[in-house]
Amino acid sequence: MIEIPAGLHLLELTLDRAEGLWTSVKDYDRLFSDGTRGDKEGFIRNLFNQRTVVLETDDYQGLLFLSRIIEGLKGEVHAVMFDHKLTPRTALVRQALTWAFLEFDLHRLSTSIPAVARMLKTWMQTLGFKIEGFLRNDFWYRGALANSLIMGLLREEVLNAAR
Repeated sequence: MIEIPAGLHLLELTLDRAEGLWTSVKDYDRLFSDGTRGDKEGFIRNLFNQRTVVLETDDYQGLLFLSRIIEGLKGEVHAVMFDHKLTPRTALVRQALTWAFLEFDLHRLSTSIPAVARMLKTWMQTLGFKIEGFLRNDFWYRGALANSLIMGLLREEVLNAAR
Protein backbone atom coordinates (compact mmCIF):
# COMPACT_ATOMS: atom_id res chain seq x y z
CA MET A 1 0.00 0.00 0.00
CA ILE A 2 1.27 3.45 -0.94
CA GLU A 3 1.41 5.93 1.93
CA ILE A 4 -1.57 8.27 2.15
CA PRO A 5 -0.51 11.93 1.79
CA ALA A 6 0.12 13.90 4.98
CA GLY A 7 -2.99 15.82 5.97
CA LEU A 8 -5.30 12.91 5.14
CA HIS A 9 -6.19 9.59 6.72
CA LEU A 10 -8.48 6.70 5.94
CA LEU A 11 -11.85 7.23 7.52
CA GLU A 12 -12.20 4.87 10.46
CA LEU A 13 -15.61 3.44 9.83
CA THR A 14 -18.01 2.13 12.42
CA LEU A 15 -21.75 1.88 12.10
CA ASP A 16 -22.17 4.87 14.43
CA ARG A 17 -19.70 6.93 12.36
CA ALA A 18 -21.46 5.94 9.12
CA GLU A 19 -24.80 7.04 10.55
CA GLY A 20 -23.22 10.32 11.68
CA LEU A 21 -21.84 10.87 8.19
CA TRP A 22 -25.29 10.22 6.75
CA THR A 23 -26.69 12.97 8.97
CA SER A 24 -23.91 15.33 7.82
CA VAL A 25 -24.19 14.71 4.07
CA LYS A 26 -27.75 13.59 3.38
CA ASP A 27 -28.77 17.02 2.07
CA TYR A 28 -25.86 17.39 -0.38
CA ASP A 29 -27.24 17.20 -3.92
CA ARG A 30 -24.44 15.40 -5.69
CA LEU A 31 -23.32 12.72 -3.32
CA PHE A 32 -26.37 10.81 -4.45
CA SER A 33 -28.28 10.16 -7.62
CA ASP A 34 -31.99 10.83 -7.35
CA GLY A 35 -32.42 7.06 -7.24
CA THR A 36 -30.49 6.82 -3.98
CA ARG A 37 -31.19 10.20 -2.35
CA GLY A 38 -32.86 9.60 0.98
CA ASP A 39 -31.54 6.02 1.11
CA LYS A 40 -29.65 5.83 4.40
CA GLU A 41 -29.15 2.08 4.17
CA GLY A 42 -27.82 2.36 0.60
CA PHE A 43 -25.42 5.12 1.65
CA ILE A 44 -24.09 3.06 4.56
CA ARG A 45 -23.87 -0.06 2.38
CA ASN A 46 -21.78 1.94 -0.13
CA LEU A 47 -19.44 3.18 2.62
CA PHE A 48 -18.73 -0.40 3.66
CA ASN A 49 -18.41 -1.62 0.05
CA GLN A 50 -14.96 -3.04 -0.72
CA ARG A 51 -14.84 -0.82 -3.84
CA THR A 52 -15.17 2.37 -1.74
CA VAL A 53 -12.44 4.27 0.08
CA VAL A 54 -13.09 7.42 2.09
CA LEU A 55 -10.24 9.77 2.93
CA GLU A 56 -10.76 12.37 5.63
CA THR A 57 -8.78 15.55 6.16
CA ASP A 58 -6.85 15.65 9.42
CA ASP A 59 -8.91 18.70 10.48
CA TYR A 60 -12.10 16.60 10.01
CA GLN A 61 -13.58 19.25 7.69
CA GLY A 62 -13.27 17.37 4.40
CA LEU A 63 -14.04 13.99 2.91
CA LEU A 64 -12.96 12.51 -0.40
CA PHE A 65 -15.22 9.63 -1.44
CA LEU A 66 -13.60 7.23 -3.91
CA SER A 67 -16.20 4.72 -5.04
CA ARG A 68 -16.91 2.16 -7.72
CA ILE A 69 -13.19 1.49 -7.87
CA ILE A 70 -12.21 -1.08 -10.48
CA GLU A 71 -8.51 -1.64 -9.88
CA GLY A 72 -6.47 -1.22 -13.04
CA LEU A 73 -9.22 0.84 -14.68
CA LYS A 74 -11.40 3.53 -13.08
CA GLY A 75 -13.33 4.95 -10.18
CA GLU A 76 -15.58 7.81 -9.16
CA VAL A 77 -14.74 10.66 -6.81
CA HIS A 78 -16.80 13.15 -4.81
CA ALA A 79 -15.49 15.71 -2.35
CA VAL A 80 -17.26 17.33 0.58
CA MET A 81 -15.75 20.24 2.48
CA PHE A 82 -17.98 20.95 5.45
CA ASP A 83 -16.46 24.40 5.92
CA HIS A 84 -16.84 25.09 2.15
CA LYS A 85 -13.14 25.96 1.84
CA LEU A 86 -12.10 24.41 -1.46
CA THR A 87 -9.15 26.52 -2.59
CA PRO A 88 -7.01 26.05 0.56
CA ARG A 89 -7.28 22.28 0.07
CA THR A 90 -6.38 22.19 -3.64
CA ALA A 91 -2.83 20.89 -3.14
CA LEU A 92 -3.98 18.28 -0.62
CA VAL A 93 -6.73 17.00 -2.91
CA ARG A 94 -4.28 16.86 -5.84
CA GLN A 95 -2.01 14.69 -3.70
CA ALA A 96 -4.97 12.49 -2.78
CA LEU A 97 -5.90 12.08 -6.44
CA THR A 98 -2.31 11.13 -7.31
CA TRP A 99 -2.35 8.62 -4.44
CA ALA A 100 -5.61 7.10 -5.73
CA PHE A 101 -4.27 6.72 -9.27
CA LEU A 102 -1.12 4.99 -8.02
CA GLU A 103 -2.68 2.93 -5.22
CA PHE A 104 -5.41 1.45 -7.42
CA ASP A 105 -3.58 1.65 -10.78
CA LEU A 106 -6.41 3.79 -12.17
CA HIS A 107 -6.58 5.15 -15.69
CA ARG A 108 -9.44 7.57 -15.01
CA LEU A 109 -11.56 9.12 -12.31
CA SER A 110 -15.01 10.50 -13.04
CA THR A 111 -17.35 12.79 -11.18
CA SER A 112 -20.66 14.51 -11.76
CA ILE A 113 -21.48 17.91 -10.34
CA PRO A 114 -24.43 20.28 -10.65
CA ALA A 115 -24.04 22.47 -13.73
CA VAL A 116 -25.22 25.39 -11.59
CA ALA A 117 -22.26 24.97 -9.19
CA ARG A 118 -19.87 27.35 -10.95
CA MET A 119 -17.33 27.60 -8.11
CA LEU A 120 -17.19 23.82 -7.79
CA LYS A 121 -16.77 23.47 -11.57
CA THR A 122 -13.88 25.93 -11.54
CA TRP A 123 -12.24 24.15 -8.62
CA MET A 124 -12.58 20.75 -10.29
CA GLN A 125 -10.97 22.21 -13.41
CA THR A 126 -8.14 23.57 -11.24
CA LEU A 127 -7.62 19.99 -10.07
CA GLY A 128 -7.30 18.95 -13.71
CA PHE A 129 -10.78 17.56 -14.40
CA LYS A 130 -12.11 18.13 -17.92
CA ILE A 131 -15.76 18.55 -18.85
CA GLU A 132 -16.80 15.50 -20.83
CA GLY A 133 -20.49 16.22 -21.22
CA PHE A 134 -23.83 17.02 -19.66
CA LEU A 135 -26.71 14.99 -18.36
CA ARG A 136 -29.82 17.03 -19.03
CA ASN A 137 -32.58 17.15 -16.40
CA ASP A 138 -30.53 14.80 -14.26
CA PHE A 139 -31.68 15.75 -10.74
CA TRP A 140 -34.05 17.95 -8.79
CA TYR A 141 -32.54 21.22 -7.57
CA ARG A 142 -34.68 23.71 -5.67
CA GLY A 143 -37.86 22.32 -7.17
CA ALA A 144 -36.71 22.28 -10.80
CA LEU A 145 -34.89 19.77 -12.96
CA ALA A 146 -31.21 20.63 -13.36
CA ASN A 147 -28.33 19.47 -15.50
CA SER A 148 -25.18 17.70 -14.32
CA LEU A 149 -21.69 18.14 -15.67
CA ILE A 150 -19.78 14.94 -16.22
CA MET A 151 -16.08 15.48 -15.62
CA GLY A 152 -13.11 13.20 -15.96
CA LEU A 153 -9.45 13.08 -15.03
CA LEU A 154 -6.97 10.77 -16.74
CA ARG A 155 -3.92 9.09 -15.24
CA GLU A 156 -1.42 10.87 -17.48
CA GLU A 157 -2.96 14.25 -16.63
CA VAL A 158 -2.46 13.62 -12.91
CA LEU A 159 0.98 12.05 -13.08
CA ASN A 160 2.34 14.66 -15.52
CA ALA A 161 1.06 17.47 -13.27
CA ALA A 162 2.66 15.83 -10.20
CA ARG A 163 6.14 15.99 -11.77
